[in-house]
Amino acid sequence: MRIASLFAGCGGTDVGVLGGFSFLGNLYKQHPVKLVYANDLDAGACDLFDDNFSIKIDRRDVRAVDTSTVADYDILTAGFPCQSFSIVAQNPPRLGIKDSDKGTLFEEVCRFLKAHQPAGFICENVKGILSANNSKAFPVIMQSLRDCGYHAIHFVLNASHYGIPQRRERVFIIGFKDRRVLEAFRHPTPIVEFPTLRDVVFPEGEIASKYYFSDKAVQGMRAAKKEMNKGRVQDLSLPCGTVGAHLAKVSLNSTDPVLCIDGKYRRFTPREVARIQSFPDSYRLTGAEARQYKALGNAIPPVLAWHVMKSVVEAMQRVQTNVVEADETKPDIQDNELYESHFQRQPVQLTLFDPIGLFVVSKHPVILLGTYRKICRDWIVGNNLYNYPVTSQEIEKHEELRAVSRLILKRQKDEPLYFSVNGYSIVTKADLLKHEYKPSKNHPPDTKYFLYKLERLNEPIPTIYQDEMYIVGKGVVK
Repeated sequence: MRIASLFAGCGGTDVGVLGGFSFLGNLYKQHPVKLVYANDLDAGACDLFDDNFSIKIDRRDVRAVDTSTVADYDILTAGFPCQSFSIVAQNPPRLGIKDSDKGTLFEEVCRFLKAHQPAGFICENVKGILSANNSKAFPVIMQSLRDCGYHAIHFVLNASHYGIPQRRERVFIIGFKDRRVLEAFRHPTPIVEFPTLRDVVFPEGEIASKYYFSDKAVQGMRAAKKEMNKGRVQDLSLPCGTVGAHLAKVSLNSTDPVLCIDGKYRRFTPREVARIQSFPDSYRLTGAEARQYKALGNAIPPVLAWHVMKSVVEAMQRVQTNVVEADETKPDIQDNELYESHFQRQPVQLTLFDPIGLFVVSKHPVILLGTYRKICRDWIVGNNLYNYPVTSQEIEKHEELRAVSRLILKRQKDEPLYFSVNGYSIVTKADLLKHEYKPSKNHPPDTKYFLYKLERLNEPIPTIYQDEMYIVGKGVVK
């Protein structure tokens, strides 16, 4: 299949879509695709692209590109800028911002789709797109893509659930001309083992002095008010926080991730950022470091793009081999879009209480709601761990438990606890005892546990809606 890549940047999407690379000892097989066209306007990112791919990137403003001059392609990929839409004070709602250089860029995705009518597309954006413009923009975006002639859905992926040492949540939108392909599409399966920051940073003896913060900067950070949350030091035993495009100018007065090892504070090197983003070490970093940081921070993690492309390829192959046949009695897949009707729903009040535990999983994003024994609260908060008991059959049946990205806990009259989930392992009773946790005596000896690694969140707890839920444990919904 032929791939065209809009807003390609330094090629993170394209490394993943093509495949055929290794990262942290894992081989990501080559997909049956070839890259025939790529476009971006940022000079530094384009230089990196040209130094790493066999085709040269088109550096023109995408709005100036005559689509009839672009070679035909089967899949369009586009990580369009999130600034490219606004429907505030527009009647009827439409995309675009007047007098903005980036105001019409999403419309360019639609223009390319309408002109070439490829078999499918993959779009990516920040999670904030779901709530942009008071949650009114995203349905317009989805409808615009469907109006190009596609069946489309979206989902949220956390990079740390897919073999990437970074907590980075992104929205993916996929669409296909053939409805059967969308029906055959399977959500990318999260992996059990997850890498940590320790797996990708270099030994301190190999780090140049220019990457360390001065004593003056450190003292200033320590003097700042605690609630300012500056100097976000990363835990080497966990995935890194999201790396951004301005790491060249990172300071201890910012909220960007930094390292503190043996009492010395430093920023990441460009190669470390590339590794955090899951670029293989074979990817060449050339040019000024400031441009490298910017391009790498803006990129889609290649391993994440690889997993999405794998699901796309497998869905198309299922249809080609007649594994999937269209069922015309089904409602249109568009009617089952996972987010669009969110804005018309009424919330369901969830009551969590012991001794009956209610365990609910929200579909997108995957949020686990649960209870705990009173004696376990301090252990959960003190260790930033939560264990969810399962049988072997439940592990196979409930794949969504592998993709949990948030956890909400409540017991009787306690205030709810809200956490980000930064990875998990599947453990036994003996493993829990090593963590000084005593499992319930009611659990059979062969019980397994999802042991989730947590980070406390001081954010408003999201509302969960009834048709966004799986009930995966005993409980009551009122």
